[in-house]
Amino acid sequence: MHPLYHKGRRNARVKALKKAYGNDSGTRYVDAAKYSRANHVAHTITMTNSKRKELSSETIPTEIIDSAEKAAIVLATTSITESQALIIVITDSQTACRNFQKALISTVAPEPTAEKPTLRN
Repeated sequence: MHPLYHKGRRNARVKALKKAYGNDSGTRYVDAAKYSRANHVAHTITMTNSKRKELSSETIPTEIIDSAEKAAIVLATTSITESQALIIVITDSQTACRNFQKALISTVAPEPTAEKPTLRN
């Protein structure tokens, strides 16, 4: 969805996601953003929980946003605890989600956990 042309649709999607997963302690929201400084181009990835608390953030040395978005998903998989049977990862990147499901993970991604979580679109 285009951020300018589909604003109402995007807001409705956010509202539906909050209703479905807003109070789930296993929900992780991930995102990536370009980080530029002098001649250094990278992306910052971040992960928050359902209470909007930042759980982790990292700088990923890549110029490709899709690689950074995939790294953010992998970062979320590292947050699984022994008491959690499942985590839910919410991302705004369909490409990263699809590539993660196909196990197409970038070499810049953090070390994944032993089991790959189930992603819901």
